[in-house]
Amino acid sequence: MRPIRQAAAVVLTAIVLAGCAAPASAPERDGVRVVPSQPGAVACYTPVDYPVPPVHELLNSLPVPGLSMEHALSDYQLVATGRPCTQVTAGVAEPACEPMRGSDERLTGRLLWRSLDDLTGQLFGEGVTRFTTADLTGMSQDGHVIFRYRMTAVRYPTADRAAAASPVKIVERCEAGAQPNPDFAGARRHTLSHGDQPYLVVQQDGAALIMVEGRISADIFDPGASASTRTGLLPAAAMNQMVAWYSRVTA
Repeated sequence: MRPIRQAAAVVLTAIVLAGCAAPASAPERDGVRVVPSQPGAVACYTPVDYPVPPVHELLNSLPVPGLSMEHALSDYQLVATGRPCTQVTAGVAEPACEPMRGSDERLTGRLLWRSLDDLTGQLFGEGVTRFTTADLTGMSQDGHVIFRYRMTAVRYPTADRAAAASPVKIVERCEAGAQPNPDFAGARRHTLSHGDQPYLVVQQDGAALIMVEGRISADIFDPGASASTRTGLLPAAAMNQMVAWYSRVTA
């Protein structure tokens, strides 16, 4: 079975970008439309086509027993157009500083406890040059969905701008004064955990921020999955693999 990408993922309960509808002229990849440009009059960012990320490489590397190569992926890349953005501040839409929980339909449109659309607009208003995100659903070998993660790479004009960006400030407020580990694979990293399972990593790689966020869905996780995925959150080793992989494929 081939991986499900973009709109085809609706068979797994709406794994699509909330709030956007593809126009008839939208380009297609493997017969599936890519995500359209920002709706409304202010087009300060626009989608671009880009290579299909090699998800099989990531899945092969994850230390998750019984994980299948079958998966669902909704991904897109946006770039700044050079036009001014309407200044937007994304308000908190979910309980902050804890794993996001709830229906799959609602969580699909969230990033850092905020509306994905609103936070995207805010980041481009702050000077982001490129925004890439992938919503990945992992499946067990018997066909059950066992985890949902969003991986996001946000590129800024300079490393200093990335270090002072909104995603860093958001996660720093959750850390309550804890210091990031500046020596993790040579990168500055912030990690939030639920018990011994990390659910959010924000890592600075030069002028880019790599964010990997797990969610606890009320809808689709397999209650018979292995202990490492029963909550929908993966062990630290798997999170590290996701961060490293997404940093590499979006560089």
